[in-house]
Amino acid sequence: MAEHIEVFNHRHNWSSPVTENYEFKTDIITSQSGREQRRSLRRIPRLAIETRINPVGAELIKLRRQLNFWGQYPFWQPDWVRSAPAASQVSVGVSSIPIARPLPGARTGMKVVLDMPSGSAPTFTLTGATAGTLSLDGPLLEVVPAGTMIHLAYQGYIPSGQQSQLITDRVATMIARFEADPTEVLPVEAGAAVQTFSGIEVVTLRPNWQNTVDVSHDYEVYDVDFGRGTRKRYHPVSYNRPTTKWMMRNMDAARGVAVLSFFLRMKGRLRVCYVPSLIDDLQPTAALAKNSDKFKVAGLEAMQYWDSAVQRALRIEGEDGTVWYRR
Repeated sequence: MAEHIEVFNHRHNWSSPVTENYEFKTDIITSQSGREQRRSLRRIPRLAIETRINPVGAELIKLRRQLNFWGQYPFWQPDWVRSAPAASQVSVGVSSIPIARPLPGARTGMKVVLDMPSGSAPTFTLTGATAGTLSLDGPLLEVVPAGTMIHLAYQGYIPSGQQSQLITDRVATMIARFEADPTEVLPVEAGAAVQTFSGIEVVTLRPNWQNTVDVSHDYEVYDVDFGRGTRKRYHPVSYNRPTTKWMMRNMDAARGVAVLSFFLRMKGRLRVCYVPSLIDDLQPTAALAKNSDKFKVAGLEAMQYWDSAVQRALRIEGEDGTVWYRR
């Protein structure tokens, strides 16, 4: 049956993106030699969703009531990204809704919220889901017009200390953070690696260069200060650890799913992968010969990669688009 509990159905203002945070927890133990042992402390990632809302008039009154009197209790939160419109009008008493397009992630047992034009937000549990129909666990209590949006829904909490800014006595703005119950979240499939080398996944995602790519170079340093103006510096780990960070904007749905799936396969920071450096570190001075295990490069810099603890493989890209990976 429809569950008449509090639904936090304040619409997201799409002037800024919806932020989804999937949070694993990894215990990292590093020895003096630099070797790491990683242990997963959270099998199911926690999901937190941040939206920007702009309640006006009656919506502002509703928001204040919810935060004042319901904040310590769980809410239902519509997923403003994963939704589908009703394909046609549905009458009272019917327990299924035809949809104009597939609802991403819809599965038996998931919750859905109907964003009704009347302002109500009835919540149901799916008893079945196909590309064209959603089956509900109870009958509809009001007419559902064609075009009504059906959203996946999560149960969870709004953290204490949420702040809203009053622009006037009738208009407010707020960044709302919703922390979903791990047992109620969308079961996202991690999928399989696009490319692997020696059984290890190779990152195929690339920046779109709308933002700079930030590269940091870290190394372990122990300084001993004798207090007499002299210091002794020790390097317990014999190699540097470059870190590459980039932001990808304007991704389509498929690329967004690929990013999320990669993160889930890595289980946060638990698993190891190969990440290309994104630049041409070694430039060949002659054509690469077929069936050869050697090629010539400019300068002597290649010697620095010999027996490296970090840069342990090569990605070779041919002019025809062929890619090789070699140790």
